[in-house]
Order: sequence, then C-alpha cells, then structure tokens
Amino acid sequence: MLEKCSPCSYIMVDSHQCRHDPSHIVTHRIESTVVEFASCLLKATSPNKNSKWSSFLQILNMMVAWEISFQISTHYSLTEPQAARTISEVLSSKSALFVGNSMAIRDLDMYGHNWSECIHSFSASMLDSELPFHWLRVAGNRGASGIDGLLSTAVGFAVGCNKQVSS
Repeated sequence: MLEKCSPCSYIMVDSHQCRHDPSHIVTHRIESTVVEFASCLLKATSPNKNSKWSSFLQILNMMVAWEISFQISTHYSLTEPQAARTISEVLSSKSALFVGNSMAIRDLDMYGHNWSECIHSFSASMLDSELPFHWLRVAGNRGASGIDGLLSTAVGFAVGCNKQVSS
C-alpha cells in the first residue's frame, strides 16, 4: 500500500542503525527507541490546553465514553463489549494480557476501560503530558499458525514477561 501511495514523507523510527527498507521508500530515518521518540514528539506537538477545540474534543470524548459505558452496563446477557470492558477493569499493572484473535483485539481496543489516572510511573514525559495511562503488557497473535502457534505464542509471552498472564 505504501509503495502505491508514494507518501511525500515516510519516516522510520528504529532503535538500531541497520537498514530495513525493502521497498526503498523511506525518506527520513530516526534512530531512537519508540518511547524516546514519542516523548520528544509529545513535547514538540502538545496541543494548547486552553484551545476551544481541545476542550470540545475532551467533552465529546467524555460523552462517548459515558454512552458506551451505559450501553454496556444495560445489557443483561454477556456480550463481547461487556467482556472486553470487564477484563480491562480487573487487570492491574502486576498482570499481563494475551489476546488471541483479531475480534477480541478490536473489542478490547474499542471497549476496554479508559483509565482516568496513572497507577504506574513510566516516564516524566508521560506524566507531564497529562494523558491517562495504565502500564499493562499486552500481546496478541493474529497469525495463520493455528491453535498450536497461538498456544506457543501465549506460553512464550507468559514466560517472557514473568507476570500473571490472562488470556
């Protein structure tokens, strides 16, 4: 898709200097970790906290979150959005989550609880940004390797993160 679109700027952020551009379309290369890059980007592009658009979007976001919460809580049968919300609410920063297919990944992304306060100190830049976050390790597998590959990935993730893993 990127080859067909021919973007004016195609920026690659990677923590090493080795080349990884099989299509030869990268226009800018930044050697940095993702966390360092995001921190610099947040400092350079933080929106004006007093702008009318910022306030309007925050209020709109809050209204949508309330409506989603209301819709999820009014169903008396188990639904995918309700399961995603419940799972995201009961996990703590001491646990990890392995998600095994694409629909569950989309449900957790769309309906997972949006934490309102930080409970784990990650970096000064994240704290300064006033963005709500909850440090939780999450992994998934959408590959075509079947149940064996899915289980192998989940076990590897559990061993690698050395935490209680929910799946």
